[in-house]
Amino acid sequence: MPEIEELLEKITKTVIDDRGRVYIPKSIRRELAIKEGDKLFIEVVDGYLKIYTRRTLNTRVLSVIQEDKGVSSTLRRRGSP
Repeated sequence: MPEIEELLEKITKTVIDDRGRVYIPKSIRRELAIKEGDKLFIEVVDGYLKIYTRRTLNTRVLSVIQEDKGVSSTLRRRGSP
């Protein structure tokens, strides 16, 4: 089952301590430029835990704003309020 093997190669196992803190491995912190004291943003979507850095959250918010502007301008062109 090559698909499962490929998936498992991309996944890093980590632990949660008795205070609820999740350890993020150094390689991932380095890749995402996460430093001690950085704020992270967490959301649960369809049973998955998603963690955003400030940069990725900003990117997501901007894309939602752009999408909303696109919908609004399309509606205005069609004559809707």
